[in-house]
Amino acid sequence: MRRVDRVVVVLAKWPGGGRAKRRLSRDIGAAAATPLARSFLGDTLELTARGGAERVLVAYAPPAARARFARLAPAATLVAQPRGSFGRRLESGLRAGLAVGRHVLLIGADSPTLPPRTLRAGFTRLATADAVLGPAEDGGFYLLGTRVHLPGSLFRRMPWSTPAVAAETLARASAAGIDMALLPRWYDVDNAVSLRRLLGDRAGLARARSTRAALVDLGILR
Repeated sequence: MRRVDRVVVVLAKWPGGGRAKRRLSRDIGAAAATPLARSFLGDTLELTARGGAERVLVAYAPPAARARFARLAPAATLVAQPRGSFGRRLESGLRAGLAVGRHVLLIGADSPTLPPRTLRAGFTRLATADAVLGPAEDGGFYLLGTRVHLPGSLFRRMPWSTPAVAAETLARASAAGIDMALLPRWYDVDNAVSLRRLLGDRAGLARARSTRAALVDLGILR
């Protein structure tokens, strides 16, 4: 397989079977969270096409969802997520990306309104920096990119799902001698508070057409 310059890896779980946005499900119910999660995934895949990627990898879970991901993203390369911690799955996704591309950006499916220019900026920063981080408004990160194999310290024993994740990632990268550039802050949608943030993001919803349609269908947005 020819190695390309720019790869985006989408880390995704199939939205269904109780796997769809568990924190958001607790706030608005699984009947609403599941179609929203599917729309987020669809818009994220559309984003990769507009963000400068030459190749898209979908690091998917669970293994049984492979055929569904293949139908949703027929042009993408599918790689199964390993079992284990979130950090292990992040590390595996980046390694899969580096196997086929020189500059790799990894994103989740929680930021459907992310501007395509942010991905393009990530690739630009990787021309000079070792890695790039997109900090999220909740203290985590929505994007992690690299052109080198990152040390295991960035993935193991991290305080995942806490407001300390981005700061701790930057601190550990610095300690390991990794030059990590920063992208603008953006937001994930994973609870009722961030859902309200999404509802107020009219420019973002104009880009994220599947998400906007799902919100309208659910009666959440008019």
